[in-house]
Amino acid sequence: MAVAGEKIYYTTNQLENQLGSRSLPGFIRSCETKLLEQLQNVANRVAWDPEIRAIFISGPSSSGKTTFTHRIASALALYGRPSVTVSLDNYYNDQATPNYINGRPDFESIEALDVPLMVTQLETLLGGGEVIVPRFDFRTRSRSWPEGNRTRIPPNGVLLVEGLHGLSPAVSARLDPAAFVRVMLTPWATLGSDRSLLDARDIRIMRRISRDVRHRGTHAVATLDYWPMMDQTEAAIFPSYLEAADYFINTALAYEFLIIPKLAGEAIRSDLEAHTRGELPPSTYVKEGIYYADLPTALREARRILAATMEVPSISPANVPEHSILNEFIS
Repeated sequence: MAVAGEKIYYTTNQLENQLGSRSLPGFIRSCETKLLEQLQNVANRVAWDPEIRAIFISGPSSSGKTTFTHRIASALALYGRPSVTVSLDNYYNDQATPNYINGRPDFESIEALDVPLMVTQLETLLGGGEVIVPRFDFRTRSRSWPEGNRTRIPPNGVLLVEGLHGLSPAVSARLDPAAFVRVMLTPWATLGSDRSLLDARDIRIMRRISRDVRHRGTHAVATLDYWPMMDQTEAAIFPSYLEAADYFINTALAYEFLIIPKLAGEAIRSDLEAHTRGELPPSTYVKEGIYYADLPTALREARRILAATMEVPSISPANVPEHSILNEFIS
């Protein structure tokens, strides 16, 4: 059973003290090294145990699962263990009618996934077979079966399975538990000044806003309006997922407070200005015919987070190293 470990706590004064031209590179390097050490612990165990055939990686939204998975694949390759990755996001069932809760579609619970197909394909891969992994398009919410997704685990290889429900018993119950390890990710940190400004939940919200504006065509207020659905799902499942995990990885990087809040704040400010003009686009995360599930609450959250971001010093995203997990949210 994994434990959450020590929470990172930083203050705006501490951030400002790292802004010097000589101190900033070392600060960034130190943060990245701490995360890399956690990753290497997992890679080292798997690399030297030929009985381990898979790593199941879970974590709430915007934990950095995709980049973590890419990096652990690279680490395993250095040890001579190739890998293939399966993202559970590609198993969203595009034929199922979503379950709506307070006007919000439930894309978070495991029932939104095609679990039978997922489990069958994972069993086939671990049994030495070949499958075509589906591809899910979040913009069109449709699934396709590209020939380029034909997949087989290479000899001595490791299957990397990443997704929100990567540690659900429904995903791995039919597999030999001795043949895989389970990893739980989440950014576990708080930023304060003379009061608490941003907590771990806010980090994930800001990461998701920054990413979704760039990659999923979703604006900031829509993300905030949908977030209660994620809160509900995560509260229900993640205590058991953490208990099931072999490793807990804290993906928070203290220096990200210098970058992510500014990017998210810009997106939030743009939406608030659009709302003032009467031009805020409708949410894409609600039942057809509904503008927002709870726009007043989403706007209050937007103003709260924006006010907090304005108290945080910032630096250019160009300071983020090419290999950093933060690129998943800013590139």
